[in-house]
Amino acid sequence: MDVYLHMGHCFSVPTAVADHLLKLATHDQLKVLLYVLCHADETITEEQIAQACCVSKDTLEEALVFWKNVNVLQDTPTSAAASVSASPQTAVPREKKPQFSVQHVSSQAVRPSDLAVWKEANDQVAGMLQAIEHCMGRMPKNTELQSFYWMNLYLGLDLELILMLVTYCVEMKACSVKYMERIAISWEESGITTHELAEQDLQRRLKNRTYTGKVMQIFHLKKNPTGEQQALIDSWCRQDIALELVQLAYEKTVNEKGEIVNLAFFRYANGILKKWQEAGVKTVADAEREAAAFQKKNAEKKKAASSAASYDLADLEALTNQF
Repeated sequence: MDVYLHMGHCFSVPTAVADHLLKLATHDQLKVLLYVLCHADETITEEQIAQACCVSKDTLEEALVFWKNVNVLQDTPTSAAASVSASPQTAVPREKKPQFSVQHVSSQAVRPSDLAVWKEANDQVAGMLQAIEHCMGRMPKNTELQSFYWMNLYLGLDLELILMLVTYCVEMKACSVKYMERIAISWEESGITTHELAEQDLQRRLKNRTYTGKVMQIFHLKKNPTGEQQALIDSWCRQDIALELVQLAYEKTVNEKGEIVNLAFFRYANGILKKWQEAGVKTVADAEREAAAFQKKNAEKKKAASSAASYDLADLEALTNQF
């Protein structure tokens, strides 16, 4: 398709906008920028911009902040600059090319200009983002892109590991930025820097997540476990306690404590499982044998106690007859 420019009144748009920022800017942000650039030789108010672009005041403020953060607009005036008659002033672009920095304590602090340069500076980054888009079935959100940047340049996580992490979270249907960042931080703190170590950690997490889901079914939990409940479940998983034993412990706890599954319920069930572990019980059959042995031992104790009581009574009667 051939397209030709019908010349009329024209104005300049920074090349960085077309080359790097179209994927990051929203529809409303682009409208605001084009209106400001078109009226670069005029003094315009925020009300004029909002009305002309059909955006709210909050949307306008967000757009102006966005374009200042990516160094397209600035607070100090330059020659032939449009100004918004409200403080601070808004001006036309600087010519200085943005540089990115990795000194961010949070992914939310990543500047869009840094993000744009990161995406364009390395073909491997583009390949990773393309693979992530295929994995997610959609383009990553801006907050997700900021998180990937932060993991790579602040935490030092390899691009391959970021892709592994995203793939895992998508499969687990837990693709929230906070969840991904918690895992990434744990990798950085634990020194997980290779494919093999990351694979081991993800397998452990998958096992624990699956185990937790099964325990929730056994205990009929409709909500996620509390922190202490989860800690107990994690300890059962680490000890490889069979789910059939957890089921049996649940049933015994119900018989003793009722069906209200609270923290006390979990602690009681944990006490049962702990005693079984100490006794070397690994299966339900082991538990049944242990219970039978316990009952037999108690029965023998009661019989011995009964016999001792009978002997004492006979001695008492013999002693009485002497008188």
